[in-house]
Amino acid sequence: PSHDNTRRKLLEKFGDDIYTVPGVSKNSPSGKGQKPWIEGPEGLLIPIRDYHGNIKAMMIRPKLQGDGPKYLFMSSSRHGGANATPSIHFPIVFKNNHRTGKPIWITEGYLKAEVLANVREMPVIATPANNVDPANWFIAANPLETFILAYDQDTKESARKATTLNLIKAFERFPGADLKLAVWDSAHGKGLDDLLANGGTNQILDKDESW
Repeated sequence: PSHDNTRRKLLEKFGDDIYTVPGVSKNSPSGKGQKPWIEGPEGLLIPIRDYHGNIKAMMIRPKLQGDGPKYLFMSSSRHGGANATPSIHFPIVFKNNHRTGKPIWITEGYLKAEVLANVREMPVIATPANNVDPANWFIAANPLETFILAYDQDTKESARKATTLNLIKAFERFPGADLKLAVWDSAHGKGLDDLLANGGTNQILDKDESW
């Protein structure tokens, strides 16, 4: 009953606009009525925000981890709803940490960025997986900023190659930008959040040193 009440209130407040939200559909298992239904497995919900703090998409880390992806975008496209578009994520505290004269970190993984921003108070944004492309517009819009690319130090060769190619693309796309690369020993943590939690350190390389 409480769920029905929540869905009714959502529909009353937003009308059919609620169905433009990725992950919300009319696919009610009961087949009764047209109340909003949230697609996706049970798990940790991670909101993906734009620079102004608006939620643009949502991601789930399923409670039950199988052989599939560790994280899933909420999408209702299979049921006539909206599809999630992978994009850059700005933690809600980014504006507080930004414009402090510190370099802006770009990492992979939305949850990781939240940890770094809220616990470490770092000015950090995140892209999905190891693809820097969603951050291109923000790098281009802030030519006076210093950006540090801090992507996972994968132990799998295929993942390392994919990350390297994506980083090279970023350096080539912005030859005049102040882009740097953070590297560290993967034995102390695959991701930057794990590295810092384990008391490890990273090395910051200038563009010329990164090749």
